[in-house]
Amino acid sequence: MSSVTGNKRRRSQEEVFIDIKNGEPVPKVIKRLKTDIEGGRGAARDAVGANPFHLTVLYSKSNSSLSKDTARNHSLGWEEKPTHEQMAKAIWKDKKLQHLRIESYDRGDYEGETALHLMIAKRRDGLVKEFLEALSDRDEVVLLNSRAVGTFDLAHFETQSGVKRCKFGEHPICWVRVNIL
Repeated sequence: MSSVTGNKRRRSQEEVFIDIKNGEPVPKVIKRLKTDIEGGRGAARDAVGANPFHLTVLYSKSNSSLSKDTARNHSLGWEEKPTHEQMAKAIWKDKKLQHLRIESYDRGDYEGETALHLMIAKRRDGLVKEFLEALSDRDEVVLLNSRAVGTFDLAHFETQSGVKRCKFGEHPICWVRVNIL
C-alpha cells in the first residue's frame, strides 16, 4: 500500500470517529462505515483498539440526560442531532455491519472488552436487553464468553498466585454483579 493510499484510508477512518463523536446523521455514518468495509479497508480502530460501534456505546447517555438535552435543545430552537444510541442500533441492525457488534477491543488497556461490557458498565439496562434480543444465538455466546483482559482491567486485582484478573471479572455477566452491589 502506498503512503498516499494509507493516508487516505487513515483520514477516512478518522472521519468516521469524528462523525460519531459529533452526532452526524446516522445514514452518513453508516455509509462511511460501509464504504470502508466494502473497500477492503475494514472498520476503523482508534488508538486503544475500539471500533466505531464501541464509540457509539461509550458516547451514549442515560435516558434522563437525553430528555434534559432534548428539552434544552428545543427551547433554544436547535435542531435535534441523532443520539449515539440511535447510531448503535443502526449499526447492530445493518447486515453488513453486524460483525462490529461482537468485536472486542483488540489491543492495549481495554483488550477483550466488548460493547456489551460497556453497556453494562454504563448501566444501560434497556439497551443491554434490546441488544441481547437482537443477537443470534451464536453471537450471544461469543459475547457472553468474551473476556476483558487488558492492562486497565488487570491492573486492579492480583490473585495470591500472582495471576492478574479484572476486579469486575473478565466476562460481561460479572460486570452486572459489580454494578448491582
